[in-house]
Amino acid sequence: MSLNLFILKIKNSISNTLAHRGTSLLVVVFGLIFIFIEYISGYIYFINNDNLLGISKEQYFLFVSFFNMVSYTYQFFFIGSHETLSENILEGELDYIFIRPVNSYIYYAFNDIDFPSLIGLLVSIVLFIHFYPLLPSFLDVVYILISYLLAVSMLFLINQILVTMLFWFEKASQLTSVSEYIYDFCSRPKNFFPNFIKVLFTRFVPILTATSLITDKLNGTLNIFDLCYLVLFDIVCLSVSLLLWK
Repeated sequence: MSLNLFILKIKNSISNTLAHRGTSLLVVVFGLIFIFIEYISGYIYFINNDNLLGISKEQYFLFVSFFNMVSYTYQFFFIGSHETLSENILEGELDYIFIRPVNSYIYYAFNDIDFPSLIGLLVSIVLFIHFYPLLPSFLDVVYILISYLLAVSMLFLINQILVTMLFWFEKASQLTSVSEYIYDFCSRPKNFFPNFIKVLFTRFVPILTATSLITDKLNGTLNIFDLCYLVLFDIVCLSVSLLLWK
C-alpha cells in the first residue's frame, strides 16, 4: 500500500471520528476511566506491602502501562480494520479490493484507524516512561521497542487468523471477541496466576510472555527460551495468516 493511499485512509478515519465525535468522546472518557481504575487497583493491592508475589509496586504499574500500550496500539491501528474485514467477508464485498493494484493483506490491516484509542495509547506511553525505574540505555530502548513490536504483532496476528477463518466458518466472528477476553484476562503479571494458567499462556499461547518481557528483564527472570518461543510463535502466526489470506 502506497504512502498516499495510507494518508487517504487516515483522512477518512479522521472524518469518521469527527462525524461520530459524541461516541468518540465517550470512548476516550471511558478508556481513561478504566486506566485510572487499574492504577487505583494497583495501589490497593500494594497498600500493605511494597512487594507482592515477587513484583514490586513500581514494576506492577510498569506492567500495566506496557499492557495498555500494546492493547491501545492494536486498537488504534487494527481493531477497526478487523471489524471492517469481518463485515466484508460475511457480506462478500472483497472482490473489489482483490482486483486493485495494492497488497490486499496490508490494505485491510490498516484499513481503518481508530483515533479515539490514540489518547489511551499516549497516556499509557507517558505512564510507562514515568514508572520506568532507571534512565534507559540505548540497548534498553532497543529491547523495549522489540518487546513492544513482538507483543503488538502477536495480538494482531492472532486476531487476523481468527478473522480470516470467516472465509470458511461464518460463526468464527465470535472467536475474535474470545481472543480479546483472553488478552484482558492476562492483564496482571504472570506471578499472579496459578501454574497451569502460566503454562497455558507462556508455553502454548505466549500472551503472558509477551506482556511480561519488560518486568521479567528488570527482575532478572527473563527466560531466553520464552523469548525465542514468542519470536517463533509470531513467525508461525504470520505464515499461517498469509496462507489463509491466499
